[in-house]
Amino acid sequence: MKIIYKPWGRSISMRVLDDGSLQVTVPKGMNQTQIERFVSDQSFWIEKQRVKQLGREQLETTESIYLFGKKYTKVVLYDEKNPIGFGIHADKLIYNVINPETSLTSPEYTKALERFLKNTAQAFILPKTSQLADTYKLTLGRITFRQQKTRWGSCSSQGNLNLNWRLVHFSPKAIEYIIAHELAHLTHHNHSREFWRLVAEYIPEYKKLQKDFARFRVHIT
Repeated sequence: MKIIYKPWGRSISMRVLDDGSLQVTVPKGMNQTQIERFVSDQSFWIEKQRVKQLGREQLETTESIYLFGKKYTKVVLYDEKNPIGFGIHADKLIYNVINPETSLTSPEYTKALERFLKNTAQAFILPKTSQLADTYKLTLGRITFRQQKTRWGSCSSQGNLNLNWRLVHFSPKAIEYIIAHELAHLTHHNHSREFWRLVAEYIPEYKKLQKDFARFRVHIT
């Protein structure tokens, strides 16, 4: 259980993370006994949420991965006749390696895959974001990419966008929804009724696309 203390918080809240662990946010000064009593009282809800979270499909496992909404089988190949790096053939994501001893669990493969995913995400998301900003007549600040555990994107008060490169797992339309969501924050820095009305103008089917994100969890087990 991870406990986060909020200096100005007045209430206690909980969330079950993608890996099934519990995160509890409490006001500063609340003691351990009070926290444990609250968690114990909510044990039925916690277990229900854990079953729900862990029952979702993973975006990436040791053997498979989703890319732009399609599931691929991971393959490591040693073929001197072909270029080194990643390529897609039918339903396989193939990594042609320099070292014939490289496997799907090798650190070399893990690092190479992360670079490939980041580069692929940026190559799609950067021009798409600029295109949508132009369409909506918005002025963008800086765009950065990170891997966040609980957020797909964020927008600062300075108009800078932070996007999760793990978005590359989802369909192009679902990625477009996240971009549009953050662009809408350039006008409304909240989740008010006006904000969601603007999102609906940008992406009329956004509620359907939200369900795509509820189907999956990110972490590899």
